Amino acid sequence: MGKFSSEEIESQYNLIKKLLAEPEKYSDAINAIKKILHICL
Repeated sequence: MGKFSSEEIESQYNLIKKLLAEPEKYSDAINAIKKILHICL
């Protein structure tokens, strides 16, 4: 795996927080991420 900068990690963290703060608004994005994670894990 490659190394990530602290800015990249913070950006991803903020995106996840935003998605989870309003799950009904972002349900399509959340479901897409779940599918990607399921395939990868």
